[in-house]
Amino acid sequence: MQATMDSTDLESVCLVWLDPNSNGSNGNLAMQGTFRSIIHNFKAYQDRAECERFIQTKSRSDRIFLVVSGQLGQAIVPRVHQLRQVCFIYVYCQDVKRHEGWARQHPKVMTNPGTTGSAPIHTNCKSICLGQGCREQVRLALRS
Repeated sequence: MQATMDSTDLESVCLVWLDPNSNGSNGNLAMQGTFRSIIHNFKAYQDRAECERFIQTKSRSDRIFLVVSGQLGQAIVPRVHQLRQVCFIYVYCQDVKRHEGWARQHPKVMTNPGTTGSAPIHTNCKSICLGQGCREQVRLALRS
């Protein structure tokens, strides 16, 4: 029997996107729409400190999926990784080698199954949303 997600459960799940250019282009605005199609409770931030404050104010019973650029991820991931409300972290950047080392130190950083050795860095936001991986992670978060 397949479990369904009702709207009350989904209210506790939030997808947070941190990127200095999240509101800067038509492509990024379209990406916001894609993220909202996965999780309606969606927040986009361009400032690391503002994003971190939001995450820290969420209840321990809430579930946050953090999608972050490599540049800002290196600064915020070590600061929020240990918080219970942060379930999964997706890091994306074109410079995989630059960010792979620090990202591997944090188990909540999700790997990119399409890469050799399952690198923890996605090369773009679309790779995070493709397939059922992200949706399955939402289901898992609701069970924890």
